[in-house]
Amino acid sequence: MNRKKLHHAIGVLLSTLATAACAAPFAYIANSGGNNVSVIDTATDTVTTTIPVGAVPYYVAVAPGGKRIYVTNCADNSLSVIDGTSNTVIATIPVGDAPMGVAVGLNGTRVVVANQADQTATVIDAGSNTVVGTIPVGGHPEAVSFMKFYNGNGYFLVTLPATDTVVQVDATSLQTGMSGKVGEMPRALATDFPYIYASGEFDGTLAKIDTFTGPIGVWFPAQMIPVGSDPMGLAATPWVFPPNQSEPSLEVLVAKSSANSLAVVNAQTLTTIADIPVGHWPIGVAVTPSGAKAYVTNYSDNTVSAIDTHTHQVVATIPVGVRPVSIGRFIQPFGDYTPDAFAFTSVFGAQPSNPLLKAPNWLISDSVTVSGIDEPVAASVSCPAAQCALSVDGGAWTNYASNVGSGQWLRVRLAASTGYFTTTTARLHVGPREASFSVTTKMLVKFPKPVLN
Repeated sequence: MNRKKLHHAIGVLLSTLATAACAAPFAYIANSGGNNVSVIDTATDTVTTTIPVGAVPYYVAVAPGGKRIYVTNCADNSLSVIDGTSNTVIATIPVGDAPMGVAVGLNGTRVVVANQADQTATVIDAGSNTVVGTIPVGGHPEAVSFMKFYNGNGYFLVTLPATDTVVQVDATSLQTGMSGKVGEMPRALATDFPYIYASGEFDGTLAKIDTFTGPIGVWFPAQMIPVGSDPMGLAATPWVFPPNQSEPSLEVLVAKSSANSLAVVNAQTLTTIADIPVGHWPIGVAVTPSGAKAYVTNYSDNTVSAIDTHTHQVVATIPVGVRPVSIGRFIQPFGDYTPDAFAFTSVFGAQPSNPLLKAPNWLISDSVTVSGIDEPVAASVSCPAAQCALSVDGGAWTNYASNVGSGQWLRVRLAASTGYFTTTTARLHVGPREASFSVTTKMLVKFPKPVLN
């Protein structure tokens, strides 16, 4: 090979590696009527390949890091394991009867599959692709999710449609734990510690369980809100700024099958803030790791709707295989979307804002530099009962930035309270990471009146 050809070959290789390193996440769509999985590049919203799997694939779970994708095959009682680099099936694992939901633990070492017909949960060692145990759970289990704690630990959750409950499953001890009542026929789960969200297909509800409440062994009954029209798949977004709102919110997206729409629910207030028309009979929904887009599988018209989570608008309709389902976390976290921890220095002794002049006393935080992420993430700032904003790289003050990457630096601007010795706090959210900036006003010192003799 001459030097010119060698340089060209090296250039092509480096270009390929750079493209792979900067690639957007992939969405894995289980086509239940085609016995295959469509792979969507979320950067271009096009199908890049189709992977044959088992009979009637249904639920999908992507492992942390995106290197493995797990697909339940309901009709042949198996779990397909897909390599996220080559997009080929590398293992097929026998599980229980009529496998439905599947989820992967935070460290990627354990996979749990819900077997609806024999009312069990299969626990799989992800390293060896072997079954390590089977847990009787009852209730004809369907959906599975993993609840991540703030300290990095967590546990699995399984819906039991026959008893309208959600139960905790320990993949190490192979035991069940806490449980709680939700809506009728819970079909899907979403989690945002310490909260669990479950859709109730038969009564058209979204249930919210606070796992910090309740006596030993059971959570208090869930808060319930009507969402209507056969709710199926769920996904919890990162903190975003919905249209016409000044504060960011965690949103729960609910696929409403018979309404052909996606409900957007504010997770704090449990109010529906948008209803987005999608394709016919939507079932599954998942969000990209950055939180910028959501993808909805439309079962009856063989498409997937791509949605901008900030504007709540459909930005693409993507043809896929026959009868797409894909309930679960079916979007690949291609890189690391969790920034390294960061912190602000609190301010004490600030001059209060002047309510008469309507002139806030703005305090600006020290700067923090984003690090530890491979792809840009959204950044937002929230400050209940106060005024605040963020700035990226010294730019204009705003409440939301959609693409913040490693190496960029952020500051927060927060208005001091109008009262003395009062604290206001702003929370900066960068992807799933957050930190608080607090400002405490000075004390009002009153001197005693002089005593006249």
